[in-house]
Amino acid sequence: MKRYNILLIILLVGMSSFSFSQVKSNLSVTASYSVNRFKMSSLNAVVADKLLDNFSDEKMKTGQSWQAGLSYQFTKMWDFGIYGGYQFSTQTSNPSYYKLNEYSLPIEECFGRQELRVEALSVGIHSTIYLSQLFQNDQTTSFFKRLHWGPELNLGIGFSKFTNDEQPSEHVLETRMYSSYSGNSVQSQVGLNIEYNFLQSSVFASLGIRGGYQFFKTNALTDQMGNEWKIENEKVKLDFSGFYLGVYLKLSK
Repeated sequence: MKRYNILLIILLVGMSSFSFSQVKSNLSVTASYSVNRFKMSSLNAVVADKLLDNFSDEKMKTGQSWQAGLSYQFTKMWDFGIYGGYQFSTQTSNPSYYKLNEYSLPIEECFGRQELRVEALSVGIHSTIYLSQLFQNDQTTSFFKRLHWGPELNLGIGFSKFTNDEQPSEHVLETRMYSSYSGNSVQSQVGLNIEYNFLQSSVFASLGIRGGYQFFKTNALTDQMGNEWKIENEKVKLDFSGFYLGVYLKLSK
């Protein structure tokens, strides 16, 4: 509960800053896409190596993420807002099965489909400090006046899920095997944003790149009944932590 209290305090501070700010704020909407590196050491070691032989050489190391945000820029150097994101990674395999004759002897090899998927939804607050404003003056060229960069911080809660969907060959088994486990934790990102304002009219539009490091390791996964998932007495966790790099589009009014 302590980490949720910290998040609540930060949110209240941000709301109070919004209420008492004397600077006219600019509303911005941002949409981004990123490629992520995931650790997933617990999942890869405990699950892939010990349960799913078909995935022993296919580690979950990379993923993709989408994120949208809404923010107010109180000053030229600082904005504050909320965000929501979705990230995932999928691995597929084609396990083999053998069709047996009446003597229980294999007569035909058949292939099914198995999919492992990790995914997470996250919501939280974010802020960017535009340090580029410190280097602008009357002699700054138009290009650099449109170029903005600075560190970003995202802090929120992530809700994750792992699913194992196995569809055997219809010639061997007709039963589809499906299982899912979930976990949650605090999710944060620390990175750098670089954007260029390519449109200045009634609506301002900027295109940028963002990169940094994500901290997001869940608690022990549980099934729908709340039972912890353990393999050989080891708790299975999801670890989305790792570097990310992406692009984003920001529209401001």
